[in-house]
Amino acid sequence: FPSHDRGAGNGRDTYYFLEYFNKVLYVDQVDGRPKEPVYFQHLHVVIGSIEQPQTWKDIRDLIIEENKVLYYARFVIHALSQNELEGFIFNLNSIAKSGDELVLEYRVQDSDVDLIHDNHKRNFYDPLYIKSHFTRNNWIEDSIIVSRGLAIYKGEDPLICRQYLTKL
Repeated sequence: FPSHDRGAGNGRDTYYFLEYFNKVLYVDQVDGRPKEPVYFQHLHVVIGSIEQPQTWKDIRDLIIEENKVLYYARFVIHALSQNELEGFIFNLNSIAKSGDELVLEYRVQDSDVDLIHDNHKRNFYDPLYIKSHFTRNNWIEDSIIVSRGLAIYKGEDPLICRQYLTKL
């Protein structure tokens, strides 16, 4: 059961997936993947922007023979504009198969948190808005949680949405 860590950054979550999955696909614009040789046989890497069609072709080529894929997009959604979000959903939908699973984690509108923190801009999205975009593209929401305490970073405790979806 492979995992696909999109927007992987420094690879923190990728390390976790490498312990539990036989194939992990690391996708980001910069190469911050785990460098330890013990992981090389299970780790596949795509360096590219999710806005570029070539990135999605590279992802598709690496997962085409898999029976089921878990896509994990932690803090990718809130970095996207509405147009980029629609492109993300369109491209993901073009490679996902029935039974594939998706975990999204993103910031929700929060009066206690600024749009820019530590030189990092993010957008806030309503979970119902995100759900409606995915359900229109044949995904079903399995579960959702909106809470604080899920992503405390540098003294900031934002309101986070974690959504689990399955492709129909």
